[in-house]
Amino acid sequence: MSGAGFFAAAVVTPWAVGRLGPGRWIAVCAGTAAVLEPALGLPFAAGPLLVAAFVLGLITQGAKIATDTVVQSSVEDAFRGRIFALYDVLFNIAFVGAAGVASLMLPPDGRSALLVVLVALVYGGVAVGMGRFERHHGRDSRGGDVSRETSPPR
Repeated sequence: MSGAGFFAAAVVTPWAVGRLGPGRWIAVCAGTAAVLEPALGLPFAAGPLLVAAFVLGLITQGAKIATDTVVQSSVEDAFRGRIFALYDVLFNIAFVGAAGVASLMLPPDGRSALLVVLVALVYGGVAVGMGRFERHHGRDSRGGDVSRETSPPR
């Protein structure tokens, strides 16, 4: 189900980034995860967990695609490959590291309300942080600098 979410992200993200811009799309992804992850995960039932796997696959891959877009479009050609490679390795380390930490925190039955809530709080923190960043440094849906459009002329 998570893989299907990854595929859905490849279809939905270009449209969403075109409408919202990459930073806002990342904030929407994280905010959606902050709400849906505990709503679907805390019952610890197979059906909602399968839906959660799909949603989190879509959200995770959607945010990564948007981040890849920012890295690729904002880094000079001479450095793009190295920066992208470094960023990609860090993303994968975080992804695997999160699974490792979760495996250490989970009880034998695999059910931890605390872990579900902590993950939701992390997603919520990312959503708030990205929302604030976009408000102060963001770009409009066409990639233009919002600060130039909203600040008074000098």
